[in-house]
Amino acid sequence: MRTSCKDILISDCLFCLHRLQESMAKFFVFFFLLCLAPCHALGAPMAMPRNLPEQPGMADLQRVLLDLAGRQADIIAFQRELVSRPAIGPEAGGLGEEDKANWLTGHLNEMGIPIVERLDSIGRVQSVDTNAFRDVRPNIVAVHPGPHGLESGRTLWVICHLHVAHPGPLELWDGSPWKLRVAGNRLFGRGVMDNYQSITASLLLMDSLSRKKLVPPLNFGLVLHAQNSGFRHVLQTRPELFKPDDLYLVPDFGAEDGAAASLAEKGLLWLKLTIQGEGRHASEASGRASALEAGSRLITRLPELDQEFSGVDELFTSLAPTCTPTQAATDAGGLNSVAPSYTMHLDCRFIPGRNVESIEQRVRELVEHTDREFGVKTEVEVLVRYPGAPPTPPDSEVVLALRRAVKNQMPGNPVPVMQGSNTRTAASLLRERGFPAVAWSIINPANRQIANEFADIDDHINEAMVFARMLFDREIHSLPTATRP
Repeated sequence: MRTSCKDILISDCLFCLHRLQESMAKFFVFFFLLCLAPCHALGAPMAMPRNLPEQPGMADLQRVLLDLAGRQADIIAFQRELVSRPAIGPEAGGLGEEDKANWLTGHLNEMGIPIVERLDSIGRVQSVDTNAFRDVRPNIVAVHPGPHGLESGRTLWVICHLHVAHPGPLELWDGSPWKLRVAGNRLFGRGVMDNYQSITASLLLMDSLSRKKLVPPLNFGLVLHAQNSGFRHVLQTRPELFKPDDLYLVPDFGAEDGAAASLAEKGLLWLKLTIQGEGRHASEASGRASALEAGSRLITRLPELDQEFSGVDELFTSLAPTCTPTQAATDAGGLNSVAPSYTMHLDCRFIPGRNVESIEQRVRELVEHTDREFGVKTEVEVLVRYPGAPPTPPDSEVVLALRRAVKNQMPGNPVPVMQGSNTRTAASLLRERGFPAVAWSIINPANRQIANEFADIDDHINEAMVFARMLFDREIHSLPTATRP
């Protein structure tokens, strides 16, 4: 039977109409199901952080990571509050950290954190408004408990400092250092990186745990302290809070890609040298003793100490100069006067294990030699004498947990290299007590204490997620060694 072209055309049209009806039916079914889905499901895939854990039983960590991934607005809000409250210590000419600490204490209570305690230490602070003095340097301890509580369970401690550096000349800033500026992914203001980034990351994690009513395997503890002396006060006042089996992380050292962590810090010797000479008019013969000339000659001799006390240590790849002059001043006089007195400060740093007394003695010998040469008399005052603490073992539990957390959170970046630091942080106070502590954060060291200090929002989130991964690490036992079955 022959089929005409007309019949073929009609058949094709009917077939296409049938396929169109099927497609429309599928579309309406999909649209109906989509309407039934909860609203937040539509945005969930966009908020997925990188490398969610695939291990079974890690649902709580996944919930926390998903929550942290969408907290950009909260990061800006937290930082705006922190930056607006200057926290310069009195030793740097500031009013201290009390205003900031009061806001943080109230905010932690509003978040519903079960344990929030103030352990203020003594420090003279003068009020600008009344000129009255108050003896307070604030320190805060906050804890979100795990299943065994503070008394029996282990704690992951994150330890941050409240104080910030002096802003320096205001004309170097593009705006006020005490008003947060937001430019895309970047935040500007004094303290946004050092140490507010890590404070904000910790607050985000605590808030997430509290809102979702999660009980992590470990207690999550946060210490916010004023200077290292404030943290020393916390350790001395409440030693029972801190156990040898706890995990200690001090986010006050690092690299831009998170690929550096510190296990040791150099010893420190701070000296104040006051040189007494004779004052005279600049036009007079230079036969009489000049304090300024003597001090200048002493500075040229300091490299001798670098050669004598340098050494090799596998943790310290870059050895800082042993003694560096930092500040100097004469007492008075005009440009045509030779001042009778000259004061200078020395910052001496050395590998742990070096004898701090021997370094101090060599400085005194150089001073005596210079005094005899120029006919002056120098008083040497020791401001800080710190021999250094034993390094944290590279195979300690907190180090291994940090390496795993960074590797899982930032897979494209190198695993943190364990090294020594030339600066001193709160980690040294823990190592003095035999507690393994590691200093790590995602920061640019060149961004410290400069005008227009900045921090990236993404770095806040990555830090918070690294803290979370350590807190939920399946390889960390939740009970101290002594109480494990």
